[in-house]
Amino acid sequence: MENGVPEKPQHSSLHIEDKLDLYDAIDCLREDYKTVIVLKYFNDLSINEISSIMELPTNTVKSHLKRAKDELRQILKEGELNE
Repeated sequence: MENGVPEKPQHSSLHIEDKLDLYDAIDCLREDYKTVIVLKYFNDLSINEISSIMELPTNTVKSHLKRAKDELRQILKEGELNE
């Protein structure tokens, strides 16, 4: 807060090309990893909610989420989607 005025929240804005690369990378994931990512980050569900929906133990959901994020990082880092 500066001078009694609340600061505007910082929003991360991705360029359209970056968003498309991310969506393409998500499509490269195996189906259960993709489902966990979509439910967590696009539908804003908790680990417990995802666990219930997918009928998986919470630790399995956590593992899938970590592995999916690791794979996404690797895909985007390597630029596998770029020509």
